[in-house]
Amino acid sequence: MLNVNVSFTVVYHDFQIHALVFGIFASFVAPFGGLLASAVKRVSQVKDFGNTLGEHGGVSDRTDCHLLMGVFTRLYYMAIISNCAK
Repeated sequence: MLNVNVSFTVVYHDFQIHALVFGIFASFVAPFGGLLASAVKRVSQVKDFGNTLGEHGGVSDRTDCHLLMGVFTRLYYMAIISNCAK
């Protein structure tokens, strides 16, 4: 019979927790920014928000997910990170 007693400690920093939150949000929620933009275009009966990129629409057609991520980043910073730093 083998009896092994192993113990270890996990050390993490605040930065790693914040990076995990951003990673989870970017993976699961930010893509819905594209769906939100699609819904707005569908209601407005517009194919693309612009024609800067030719067949691919305008710049905002490519950055709609980034817009949602930017809003989340700002709110997260104001609510969580700035309060932790004090």
